[in-house]
Amino acid sequence: MIYKGKEISSRAIDKLLGEPIVFNISKPVITGSPSLFLKRFESKINKEHELQMDSKCNFEKRPKGLLLRANYSNKLSMIALPLSDISSIILTKGEELVQPIKYSPFWFLLKWGVSLNIARYFARNAEYYLDQIELVINSINYRCEFIASGYLFKRHCDFFTSLSYDSRLTVNQD
Repeated sequence: MIYKGKEISSRAIDKLLGEPIVFNISKPVITGSPSLFLKRFESKINKEHELQMDSKCNFEKRPKGLLLRANYSNKLSMIALPLSDISSIILTKGEELVQPIKYSPFWFLLKWGVSLNIARYFARNAEYYLDQIELVINSINYRCEFIASGYLFKRHCDFFTSLSYDSRLTVNQD
């Protein structure tokens, strides 16, 4: 079900997905995803309920599923995705281009064996580029496609692997 504006009922969402996970400073856990942008949305049950394209979205982890929060021009919409309804989650890393210029700081760091994830912060624009990531979530009622900055891939990967949906999660890192 899509909740919009004044229809948003935390009681109904809590009943469907469980209470929000409380953040504990002594045992920190990932409770939310980094931001994404909605590029495609299909409702299989009701064609009238649509989300606005290019909405800024994020996911909240709940005990019984995921809560999708979408914001477009300060108009908030939420979709409850129970675990039993989610059929697949596909996270695809964008194309990575590494072309170090000889004797640049990036080139030296790579030669010295520094991890690419650290060395890329010293690269010039032409030396390193990571294309956007794509996320596709299929459920019984909805199909959602998102994009996000390629530099956030690790954080998205950490969030979705922390859900323990191993049989439903596919991560493409090619």
